[in-house]
Amino acid sequence: MELPDTWEVRAGLDNLQAGSPAALQQLEAGEVPQDLVLRLVTGAFTDLGIPNAAALPAQLARLVPLGIAPPTPLAVTYGNRQGWEIEYTVPESNLHTTVALVPLENGRLALVRGVVGGESWSAGVNATFEAIRTSMEFTLPSAFADPFANLLDSDGGVIWHYIAERPDDPRTLRLGGLGYDPFNLIYVAGGQRGVLVLNLNDGTFVNILGPWAEDDNLVDLDIPIDARIYAANATSGDNNHIMVLNRAGGLEYGFGNTGDGPGQFMPGYPQTIAATRNADLWTVSEGHSEAPRAASINLTASATSCLPWILTPSTRT
Repeated sequence: MELPDTWEVRAGLDNLQAGSPAALQQLEAGEVPQDLVLRLVTGAFTDLGIPNAAALPAQLARLVPLGIAPPTPLAVTYGNRQGWEIEYTVPESNLHTTVALVPLENGRLALVRGVVGGESWSAGVNATFEAIRTSMEFTLPSAFADPFANLLDSDGGVIWHYIAERPDDPRTLRLGGLGYDPFNLIYVAGGQRGVLVLNLNDGTFVNILGPWAEDDNLVDLDIPIDARIYAANATSGDNNHIMVLNRAGGLEYGFGNTGDGPGQFMPGYPQTIAATRNADLWTVSEGHSEAPRAASINLTASATSCLPWILTPSTRT
């Protein structure tokens, strides 16, 4: 996108904030910026819990503050993409906001927000925002491109395949066990990189969840009927060796630190994990100071005292 020369840009892995230094300082101080501040965040449809792009207009209403009637979303072009946009002004502060959801490639989307004082918006800032919006160009990062996207299969057996390029950071993407959810998504344990999410129907890239700690090494996972992701973390550090994640990538809780005692795992274990229809969690470990035995835990809350081998929930909600 084309931004004014005097603007400052602050970018992260999946987010960007840009504006004049004075406007950024005003926003950080909790004041209404008198010049435009642009915010852009990218994510996956799973982050919003929506199935497809048709549900995007309804999601915009959730972004409007309480007490303000959500305006009707309008179809607007953002550079090389078509998105949905609303505008509203907070009466108490006269803060004008333009916010849009723009579907991108491979199940990803962008949240674009422009904020400025209402008087400045009417005095010409709206033209600046429109120029930036027109200049936007969304592309898939080269690290996630599929080199075989245009290769036709001729062996009569392969429905689809996925090959990831080298990641942008030094963490190794080592594919392990996988599971799938009721929403046609496959989740693959990705070693140090976290969890790789693909479209079940055609294998296209959707998202990467995590990693959550520096020494993570996810080698296997399973997804029972509660649609959570139960991951085996064969870490060599002192992180949780069993991790429970939601589909948006949030770490809900974990248990099993490093050691050879009850409720602990040796470095590099467990190597496998499985959940039954009754939400019983099974995993295998070795190197304990005493023989493991069955233990009772509640998978809906954090558990730290269980013994690895057979983990059976006492309650389930």
